[in-house]
Amino acid sequence: MLGNSAIVGMKQVARLENKYLLLKVMKCSNHMTTSASSDRLDSIGRRNRCHNDVITACPRRAHSDVRTKLHTSVSVPAGLNKCSSSRLQTTLATQVTAPTSPGILSRFVSRALGRGTFRYSKNGLRKAAVQTYICCVDEVDKHAFMKLCDMPDTFFSYFLVLQLHLWMCLVRLKPEGEDGRYFSHHLVLAMWHDLNTKARMMGVEGSTLTKSFKEMAEQFHGAVYAYDEGLLSSDKTLASALWRNMFSCHDDVDPQKIETLVGYIRKQVHHMETVPSHQLLTNGGLTWLPLHPGHPS
Repeated sequence: MLGNSAIVGMKQVARLENKYLLLKVMKCSNHMTTSASSDRLDSIGRRNRCHNDVITACPRRAHSDVRTKLHTSVSVPAGLNKCSSSRLQTTLATQVTAPTSPGILSRFVSRALGRGTFRYSKNGLRKAAVQTYICCVDEVDKHAFMKLCDMPDTFFSYFLVLQLHLWMCLVRLKPEGEDGRYFSHHLVLAMWHDLNTKARMMGVEGSTLTKSFKEMAEQFHGAVYAYDEGLLSSDKTLASALWRNMFSCHDDVDPQKIETLVGYIRKQVHHMETVPSHQLLTNGGLTWLPLHPGHPS
């Protein structure tokens, strides 16, 4: 038989153990909540990690609302709506040199971070990236998108439609590893080079061009992240991103127009997933579905 003092002692030990277990459970619960939040942030970061390398091709972001003639009165002339394949290929080939071979430390860091080696030559990837950009310029009826979104016929509207299609190309390139990151970087580089050339041909230079491109770079950053989130979540989130970027947050937008654009993006992304990796990374050839089914693009 145990004495009263022993029983009291055992009860105290039991209470202390229960308190310890309760604190442990609470700590574990807090850790799980923090881990869940961290995992979600990591997931969002992974979704956009591909674009971290892509954005290095863009000018620095600015936080000013610049209203220049690129946004108001200048439309892209018909002759500049098409992209000269040979001219762009030649210019980029002379301006973009292949990076030097990585050293031992760089290769070790790449392996530690899970970055594989290239499956295709960098020169071939650069050429395929330029060809993909040319498909975005030549084979998309941008005026049909401007009409759907009630956009004015300006250079900035042209850019908004172009960046939407370029973003869909970046989405397709995300699963392609190191080749996809390198391809994406030069795809965006081709866009900024071509836009700069077109703007100068239209007579926009100096500080006006610099301020406009800073605002366009900011627009590109925000649109890429917003579209990514919408594509990976729900049609409602994607529609919100399109309303902000393509419809300029207008209150009187016809919901049917936003629904048409959401449906187009879903179908086009699915269509691009069927393109074999070898074909994309070597030839860069992509086809675009019509905005309105039953009508030619």
